[in-house]
Amino acid sequence: MVSQNESFNIVCQADGNPTPTITWILRGVSISVGETLTVARAQLKDIGTYHCVANNGIGAQSNSSAIVEVKG
Repeated sequence: MVSQNESFNIVCQADGNPTPTITWILRGVSISVGETLTVARAQLKDIGTYHCVANNGIGAQSNSSAIVEVKG
């Protein structure tokens, strides 16, 4: 849980060959690409389940998630 206006980071790591691309998804929308998702000032709109999807184009993609709560 983070307080409103605080910053937070979520990290997703994946290994593979070729190196996977990591995409962050919130409420079904792609919001960022890269290992670390950074939100500079948490707002109530940032509440939700963040999904990290790692895909290198070979085989099955890998998924993980983190729930973010913002107290206002």
